[in-house]
Amino acid sequence: MKNEEIGKRIQQRRKALNISVLDIASYTGLSKATIHRYENGDIKNIKLPVIETIASILNVNPLWLIGKSERRERIDGKTNDLCIALTKMIMYVTETQYLTCGSRLITEIERKMIANTLQLAKDILEKGD
Repeated sequence: MKNEEIGKRIQQRRKALNISVLDIASYTGLSKATIHRYENGDIKNIKLPVIETIASILNVNPLWLIGKSERRERIDGKTNDLCIALTKMIMYVTETQYLTCGSRLITEIERKMIANTLQLAKDILEKGD
């Protein structure tokens, strides 16, 4: 697969998940300019550890990212485990009568915000599958 095609997959997946170039740069330890170069296909020697790290934040199979597999979803099982944990956390937040943050009882508005944030994280992860 050509580097331009790899870059397109990175960019399309990043945009689908609403992840910024800055987010990927921060996660990988690379500069925004380098991430842009990956997305534009300007990197001549693509480094596998970088691809693996980018694939991790994009929640895709690194082999799919470089065109060596048709299977886009990650095969390490971590996404499924995390989705299950998030579901349990959502249930806990919504079903537990008294929730506290330190010694303070949280409000219903805070409870809904926490549940919505957890649901958003779960939805993003599931989008990758």
